[in-house]
Amino acid sequence: MIRYCSAIALFAMLAYACASKKQGDEVGAATGGNGFGFTGGSSGTGGATVTAGGAGSVDIVNGLADINQGQLDELTNGACVGWSSEGENTPALLDFVVDTSGSMDDFAANTNGASKWSITASALEHAIETLPRLTDVGMLLWPNMLTDPKNTNPDVHACVNAGAMIPIAALGALGSAQRTALSSALDSAYIAAGTPMADAYAYAFEYGMLDPNAVNLPGARYMVLVTDGQPTIQLGCSGTGAPDKPVDFQPVLDLIDAAWTKNGVKTFVIGSPGSEAQSSTGADGRGLLSAAARAGDTGPAGCSDTGPNYCHFDMSTVTDFATGFADALANITGQVLSCDFKIKNPPSGTVINNSKLNVVYQINGSTALGDIKLVLPSADSTCPQNNGWYLDPLDPTHVILCANTCDMIHKDAGAVIKFTGGCDQIIIVS
Repeated sequence: MIRYCSAIALFAMLAYACASKKQGDEVGAATGGNGFGFTGGSSGTGGATVTAGGAGSVDIVNGLADINQGQLDELTNGACVGWSSEGENTPALLDFVVDTSGSMDDFAANTNGASKWSITASALEHAIETLPRLTDVGMLLWPNMLTDPKNTNPDVHACVNAGAMIPIAALGALGSAQRTALSSALDSAYIAAGTPMADAYAYAFEYGMLDPNAVNLPGARYMVLVTDGQPTIQLGCSGTGAPDKPVDFQPVLDLIDAAWTKNGVKTFVIGSPGSEAQSSTGADGRGLLSAAARAGDTGPAGCSDTGPNYCHFDMSTVTDFATGFADALANITGQVLSCDFKIKNPPSGTVINNSKLNVVYQINGSTALGDIKLVLPSADSTCPQNNGWYLDPLDPTHVILCANTCDMIHKDAGAVIKFTGGCDQIIIVS
């Protein structure tokens, strides 16, 4: 009889190899104790097929299948379980650099009676709340203080509330100190004064992204600049800060370009409503913001600084700013979050075989039966239905989730996945 196994677990885990059958076992159809129907390994996966016989229909959404208690017991207590190992999902580092200047308190045609800031803060809080626990996030709100229009002090603290910056750290579980600090910063932001964009970006990059604690963290690195216009305070906290006296944008471009070309840190740019026509001068700042995204290596193919397909996320033309901003954040997180899970500390000499591998997902880390899902394997690495998982053909120590499955799991901040091995792969079908 073909033996089988799988398990529950934490945001990513994997399983490997033990004998699939005893001497004398027949390779062919058999019936498990819970009414499962088994067949020998198929050409597509090499695994066993499990049908929920007598258990009613099986709910399969984005490659995730429900299992009942009897099935779970069989999966977790299978005699052929060789071992299990927590997987490691390569985290991303995100440093948000968010404009809180006076113009962010304005309304726009697509804000539906809400200020640009209230929409921005709400969308950011939601996005951060739903990011996976292994994501490293920091934030600098700027200026987040009164700025002196006659200031000649080159110290960044004269125009940016640098002391209120939230250093980059892992988000952790829901309700963690880092999530609370980020949310509290957004809730208590000071919305007023000029626009020291260059000073804010420079400080966030040097003391946030290049902080020794952040440098030692693994993962790809991204700055996310959110603003509704051109800078009115020049690098070094110089300038009047008056909205009708914008300053040179080149220092901002130079900083973003250096972050990418010298340090490998990309920069996304979200241009809020108002960037298309500055409140005092009427100048269109979208070309500058597009150039900034291009300098940060985040402009999509075919984008142009002259529009209409700008290289940044242009919120000036979306019908509803709240929806558009949320979509932009989702687009960014979708680009930066990895679907690749490395098998952690496999036993010495283990050969990873997808036909002996099972993957289980716990919704929000819950151990309640209804929150435990079996992740079904994809037919192959092309993910023809965008559901399930497959072993990286170039490195079988990595499990890669297909797009739909990856997206669903990444929206679960407390997601837990485990990979367990040694038994023939189980595929639940309805």
